Amino acid sequence: MGTTVDSAHEASLSESATKRQIWAASCFSHFKAQYEDRLPEDEALGASDYYLFENIVKKPWVREQFDLATDRLYIPEDKEDVLFKWVFKLPRPTKAEDNKNVFYRHENVLVWDQMKRYDDEHRTAFASRFDVNDPDNAPRMETIEAEWRSHKASRQPSDIIEQLLQQLGKLNIDALVAEGGFLRKQLKLLNERSGKILQALTALHA
Repeated sequence: MGTTVDSAHEASLSESATKRQIWAASCFSHFKAQYEDRLPEDEALGASDYYLFENIVKKPWVREQFDLATDRLYIPEDKEDVLFKWVFKLPRPTKAEDNKNVFYRHENVLVWDQMKRYDDEHRTAFASRFDVNDPDNAPRMETIEAEWRSHKASRQPSDIIEQLLQQLGKLNIDALVAEGGFLRKQLKLLNERSGKILQALTALHA
């Protein structure tokens, strides 16, 4: 049986999630009222489109892009127009890969948020390619997403090691102790692998 603290924590999470759902529903309802009659022929906004607004509400940086302040019940009209142009302007086929809109699936706003965090960490500029102040010149997410994932996969070993060193330097000793035996196994494996790499490099330059 959970403790009182656990129950309170769960209740808090549930309340927060409920508020986000209500907020997302409000944003969706307002957008639907303003834009449904502007959709391509035979297109309609359905229950699945609510998911887009749920994703937007979920991420603070994405909310900021659409000027969705915490005291607003819906996205401002100028930013709703951006959303329309990027997600709903062109027909949306059943298959996401056939969708020619800037954002070809509702999860793209989450990818956009991931790009921003990656940019901040690696001094890249993938997320900024989607400028809400210049929506007509935004590239397709499919293209930028491929470039971003390729960049992630091809990072230089020195970059990876430098990032690892930085993260290790941020670890709190008390947290390390709390992890116990599992952490020791990880550190042992890290030591073994780094040792093998160092031995190989030493042999090559002997």
